[in-house]
Amino acid sequence: MSITESTGVTFNWVNVRDEFQKSCKELKLGELVHDNLFGLFEAMSAIEIMDPKMDAGMVCNRTRKVYQLQAAITAGKLKVKELTEGEVLGVINELTACFCTWLDGHSLVQTVFTCLYCHNPSVIEDVVLKAFCISTLKMVDIVRNICTRAKVYEEEDFQPLTYGFKLACNVTELRISGMLREADEEITRHLKIYLNDEENSKNEIDICKAIKIRLKFWRALYCALLVFEKQDCSEMKRCKEYLSTAKESLKEMSSTQHLGLKPDNTKENYMLGFDPLVNQRLLPPSFPRQTQIFTQEKFLGYIDSLMTRLLNICSVTECSNFHIILEFQCDFSKQIPCVLSRSILQLVICHPGNKIFGKFPIIDMLKEAVKLFNGTPAVADLTPLSSNEAKVIVGNFFARAVKPMLGLIEAYGHNRARQREKLGILLAEFGALQIEADQADHALHIILQAIDTKRQHLACFESWVLYHSLSIMIQHTFLGFELELFNTHEFHYVYWYLDYLFGWANNCLHRAEMLLNVQEQYIDKKCGKKEKKRKKEIMSSCSDQIKERKSLRLIFNGMKELCLGNIKAYEGFDKDGKIKHPEVFFDNEKIRFERRFMTFQSIDTHQSVQYKDYKDVTSLPDDQFCSSSQLYLKSMMHYQRAMDILQYIEQIDVEGERLMKIAKTNFVVMKLISSGHKQTSIKSPIWDFKYHQSYPLIRLV
Repeated sequence: MSITESTGVTFNWVNVRDEFQKSCKELKLGELVHDNLFGLFEAMSAIEIMDPKMDAGMVCNRTRKVYQLQAAITAGKLKVKELTEGEVLGVINELTACFCTWLDGHSLVQTVFTCLYCHNPSVIEDVVLKAFCISTLKMVDIVRNICTRAKVYEEEDFQPLTYGFKLACNVTELRISGMLREADEEITRHLKIYLNDEENSKNEIDICKAIKIRLKFWRALYCALLVFEKQDCSEMKRCKEYLSTAKESLKEMSSTQHLGLKPDNTKENYMLGFDPLVNQRLLPPSFPRQTQIFTQEKFLGYIDSLMTRLLNICSVTECSNFHIILEFQCDFSKQIPCVLSRSILQLVICHPGNKIFGKFPIIDMLKEAVKLFNGTPAVADLTPLSSNEAKVIVGNFFARAVKPMLGLIEAYGHNRARQREKLGILLAEFGALQIEADQADHALHIILQAIDTKRQHLACFESWVLYHSLSIMIQHTFLGFELELFNTHEFHYVYWYLDYLFGWANNCLHRAEMLLNVQEQYIDKKCGKKEKKRKKEIMSSCSDQIKERKSLRLIFNGMKELCLGNIKAYEGFDKDGKIKHPEVFFDNEKIRFERRFMTFQSIDTHQSVQYKDYKDVTSLPDDQFCSSSQLYLKSMMHYQRAMDILQYIEQIDVEGERLMKIAKTNFVVMKLISSGHKQTSIKSPIWDFKYHQSYPLIRLV
């Protein structure tokens, strides 16, 4: 009991800890209590405030004095000369780990600038350590420049603020290379002395070799990043050599990670020259969180994967057309790359002046892309539409197409969560482009009919734009599965909508095949005997594109059958009461449906689906009177069709192999449950997305 003297009010304090903890045990993992006075905001605040993982202020510095650089040198806490090779190696390892932690999305002041040596490297008298610290600051500056120019990072990805610290901007790029070379020569000199002196242990020799290999790695990575920063695609071969050298050096770095000075776990648990509290008051603009510096094993694995991705980026310049570039970027994004590799890929592809790889005008690339997609008469070889009027219409359309197509490249450069958001916004641009494509098609059709009544130009540009729109919508839905945005009770209408999208995508591809066949026939008649070589090249290109369209149709049909299989499996499980639905009071399927597919409403050409359409189609009497066993058999048939379709793909890739395995596994599962296996179980099936991000393996429990 406590009584305040000023007001005379009495407070009766009651200990509710035991009752509170008992109530908490009734909550499942992931559940939150909702009350009028305790909502999501209060719950998140309760988690964040005073939690060291999220509240940096809880890492208290009152137990000891924190020294800045000059004060630490004066007090004898920091060595700037006469460092042993083991100490230098320890600082190099820790600073590299801090650099990688910064790349992972943390603040500079909580990572790289926890190293006091980086505050003013000019005071360091050790040649090797001074060169490494200055080169690190220069690397930070290069990475900041690359990421800020690419503009594909978010607050959770990257922290570019320097808080007034200098990044060796006054040191030239050439001088940095010279300093690293001088450092290598210095450590080589030390190594020779140790090798000639029999009294020195093998450990000291190994430490010198470990420093040499790290300097070699750092210099190779530095030179590679310089090439990427300059966006010089002609230097990609040399850049690949630098990255290969850096990747080879990592193997030797892994074998020497046990060497050098380690943090003193018995005292303050930080390395010589490092203090995690030195910049405690300089917090990032995002919510303050505790920064956990990478361990040696983690940063070596991080750098190894980074080198692999950068080597992969060097091959993007070999992509011959716009569609292949988009496919490369989409596949690259599935690897969930770091912000640096995403930014570098963005800069390599998109150059100032709307030039791809710095040499191909984007408009020319788009014209070639349409020609290869469906052989549109306006941009095809030996086109009859060579009048000035037709050229103006074509030019205006492609000038309008530049913005959304570059926007698509940029969207694929963002992280997976932001990518979904960007793709949704981009659909409005493609909706407007479809209208212009339709207008251009009609205008060109009128001109073409006046020249050749047997040919037409309807739905040529429009089908190309529609195909990209559908691809965006499919990717947008796939990302919803990947980000775990859909609950199990939503799978039915999500897979139903995907089935609808795949149907329209197949129509676009079928239309493209027909136009390519017409173009093939036109070339066969148009080319004379003297143009045999050109005729052969054009006919060969048309045939290759027709094969590619057929291959894509097989993949889409396979995915379509998987969607139908999942739908029938869901209906069977639902009929058996194995699908958990939300309480009626909290449920409104119409609102959820409209919210999930709201961004698709900006595309009008393929008649965007409304909730009423979904209910009308799925309420047909055929399936309503089917038993759960019959629904499982129907699902099994769809999985069987998916296997039959996918096996006809000539060059099946990793994605195709995964889809085939899912179809086979789910086929077996549906066959088992249709025969009565575990059909009496009341437990819900497990939809396992570990093997594929959008199509689950169904597991019975």
